[in-house]
Amino acid sequence: MSWASSEAVAVITFLLPGFVAAGIFYSLTSHPKPGDLDKVVQALVFTMVGRAVAQGAEFGASVLGGESAWVARWDFVVSVGIAAVIGFFAAWIANTDWAYAIMRKMGATKRDVASVRMVLGIRRE
Repeated sequence: MSWASSEAVAVITFLLPGFVAAGIFYSLTSHPKPGDLDKVVQALVFTMVGRAVAQGAEFGASVLGGESAWVARWDFVVSVGIAAVIGFFAAWIANTDWAYAIMRKMGATKRDVASVRMVLGIRRE
């Protein structure tokens, strides 16, 4: 039984940065809240992006400061910090016309944030 609980703690610790990013995203946007499975999948996506950035930071620290520059216990703290930044950035992209402006310039869409909010029935006050 202790094996199952230690594995559950390991999985939750692994996904926690993604849940932090998703929580920040949904608390700062007016998107409808997803179901349970969607939350886990989104947390996994945010976790993978955050872990990739954290691995890049670890590589940069090892190049700049040698092997002892990156301490393993800081990996979790850095991952949660990066996840918070990713959550704020994703919320900013969702709340502004930035992504749609780029796609309109490329000719990929003619939509803007106001039309998406109208289709979803979201009122901005």
